[in-house]
Amino acid sequence: MTVVDTLALQHRLVADVHGEVNGSLRLDAARKRFGLPRYSAHHALTDAIAAAELLLAQVAELEQKLGRDLLLRDLSPKRSG
Repeated sequence: MTVVDTLALQHRLVADVHGEVNGSLRLDAARKRFGLPRYSAHHALTDAIAAAELLLAQVAELEQKLGRDLLLRDLSPKRSG
């Protein structure tokens, strides 16, 4: 099964060369980084919309960094080993 985790994607986008992240990976902080509007937290519908909008912003940034359209496997968590 393929999963897409916006938290894992955000970590990949903001981690330094050592894998360290300065700042928060919380949904509201990640959305702020992309200039997305604020929503009230902890409501199922608004949290789902907020996460979906974040995913679209993350995909756009990853496509720009890679210089190509993304494939679903590009969004899967990286496996170690």
